[in-house]
Amino acid sequence: MTQVASQSGESDIPSAVSSPRSTRTTTLPSPGEVFEALTWALDHDLGALQEHRRLAHLGPASRRRADDALVRRWRRVADACRGS
Repeated sequence: MTQVASQSGESDIPSAVSSPRSTRTTTLPSPGEVFEALTWALDHDLGALQEHRRLAHLGPASRRRADDALVRRWRRVADACRGS
């Protein structure tokens, strides 16, 4: 399998797609958490929303990884706002 490299020498294929996780330390986010994260991204981080949408349509496994990544990002921002 050949990956196309960008001018910076990095792969154009996102790591979430090109290197699946071998071990999972957390459970998948609930549909409610995904909804909250999507709503947050719509209002506060359109780049994260666009990245989620781009990856989510590649297939079920990619969708789960995209949901997980978006929820983790939302939680980090929410925790930082609360000072946790």
